[in-house]
This record gives sequence, C-alpha cells and structure tokens, in this order.
Amino acid sequence: MDVSHRVCLHIAVLLTLTIAGIAPAAAQPDPAHTSRFEMTEPFIRNQWRHPVRPLDVVPQGAGPVHDPIDDCEIHVGAELVDQSISDFVGVVLEPPNVCKDKSKSRKAWRAFYETATGNNCSASGFIRAWPEHLDSGSGDSNPPHFMELHPLRELSCSPGPKIVLRNKLKAFPDLGYKDATLVDVTFRTFQLWVKRMPHPDSNAPTTIAFDYRVCNREETACGNHVPVSDFARLTVHPLSGTLRNVNGTASEENFKTLIVRARPHTEDEGEVVHARLTKLYALEGTDFFQTLGNGTAIDKDFDVLGIFTIDSLSVIKTLDAMKGKGTDDWTEVSFPIAIIVFGQMADEP
Repeated sequence: MDVSHRVCLHIAVLLTLTIAGIAPAAAQPDPAHTSRFEMTEPFIRNQWRHPVRPLDVVPQGAGPVHDPIDDCEIHVGAELVDQSISDFVGVVLEPPNVCKDKSKSRKAWRAFYETATGNNCSASGFIRAWPEHLDSGSGDSNPPHFMELHPLRELSCSPGPKIVLRNKLKAFPDLGYKDATLVDVTFRTFQLWVKRMPHPDSNAPTTIAFDYRVCNREETACGNHVPVSDFARLTVHPLSGTLRNVNGTASEENFKTLIVRARPHTEDEGEVVHARLTKLYALEGTDFFQTLGNGTAIDKDFDVLGIFTIDSLSVIKTLDAMKGKGTDDWTEVSFPIAIIVFGQMADEP
C-alpha cells in the first residue's frame, strides 16, 4: 500500500468514527499533582536552608535497636513543638550506629531513649526530608512522617536524657544499603514538584506543597505512593572547584558540600549502572569531612555510604525562580536529590 492509500484509509477511519459518534482516542494529560506533604515557606528559608540544626520536639516512644543490615539505628518518634511547620506533626530522631555502641546493651539503649518520652527536648541533627514513611509509618516510634533528624547529632531533654552523638557517625562495612539497580532507578526516576499556597489573609505564612514521583526497582510501578530508597553505597568522583565550606552560626553546625559523579556500588562486573551528578553533604566529625580538607587534594574517587535526602537549596532555588516568573503553580525542582554521607567504607575496628 503506497502512502496516498494509507492517508486515504486513515481519513476514512476518522470519518467513520465521527459519523458513529465515537471520538478518536486523545493523548491523556498527566495526572494532576497532589500535595503529599507541606512545609511553611519561612521554615524552608530560615531553618531548612542550613539543615544541620536543632528542632524542639516532644518524643513519643522508642523502637528496638536495628541490626547492622537494617541500618544499626533506633527510631525515636516525636512530635514537633511548633506544629505550624508542617501538615505532618510527626518527626523521627535516628541516632546512628547504636548497635555498635557496646557501652549499653540493646535493651538498655532502648530504655535510655524511652526516658525522653513526654519530655521537652532540643534535638539536633540533619533535617532530612524524604518521603520514605509517608504511608508505611506506624506506632509511637515511627509515625507517618517525611521529616527526620537523621543522623541525630545531639539530644538534650528536660529533665533527661542527654547525649552527644557526633563521634558516632561512621560507615561500618557491615551496614546495609540498597542494591545498585534500585539506587540507580531512584537517582534516575525521582522527580519533585513544589507549589506555593498563599494564606488567604496574609503573605507571611505561605505554605509550600510537595509532590513527587519515583519508580520501583523493576520500573513496573511509578508514582507518588511508591516506596523510596534510603541507604546507598556509592563510588563518587568529585567535580573540580565544587567543594563548599558552610560555617554554622549559633546552634548551626559546620558542614561541607561537594558536587560529584555518583555511581552505585555493585559487586557484579556485568551490571551497568551510570554515574549521576549529585550533591554530597559531609558532616563535621566524619572521616569524609576530614579527608576533603580544604579542597586541594580531592582528585580521586571515594567509596562512601550515605542516605538520600531532598536538597533544601534546590527547593529554595526553585521557589526563587517561581517568584521571578510570577507563578505559584506546580513547578519541577531541578536536582532534587542529595546524599548525606555517613563516611567512607572502612574496616571493622
């Protein structure tokens, strides 16, 4: 059949459908975005901008200490004292490497954190926003939430307990992490959108709504209810001139950021995984923070362990661009993912 005959046949089919009152199939629009979680814009700009800081919380309960393969941490569920910050009042405190600290038994560590229940506490850590437990959270120790202090750096409660954890952050070789394929899919498919929702009576308490999309490991399901990854082991290659030293003021903590090409770690030489342009956060007191130094000797690859987070500065840049364009509508965030580095993969002490 030549081209003219195919064109005539196509027109005939359309005419037949129209006469029969049947409209030809049209391209389906993208599903409407929904608000999966929210934060006030002042909180994003004034607190989350420098994400290693304290929040005032009231702990609700502690869970069991996890095995190394399941992150070696303990979940301490809490409620934000300032519940205007978000539409989720729950936040989870995650002390690092609890199962490695033999100064107490696992049972005693859980009891220690349980003594914080109901007390007013200042919890300092990395404000990690990540939709890992929006749907799966349950119970006092792990309520539905998107915000964590992960890793927790310090906890000070009245009347107690009190603990400093800055020297506990390390990448032990037996800590669990997701497989390379899943990490690659997360890097490649995670998308984030934000929408400004002005208050009806004032511009001051503007709320920012967040929606996301990610695919599962097999890429058979994608959407904003698909579970997301947590720990990732990566081979990272720094980009020259991208190391940034961020000095904290008052209660803020010092940290470094670095742009890298991050390739998921794989034991299978035949597995194809790609290096993704990614921002790393290095926290003071970790071996990675020390190794980076002043940036004069970072011309090599590093083997690091870390956790995914939404990058606050990418969100702020998007909000600034939206203001410049005069729009409050759903807007995609460029480079939404960053990695909080626990440390370089090291030998067991």
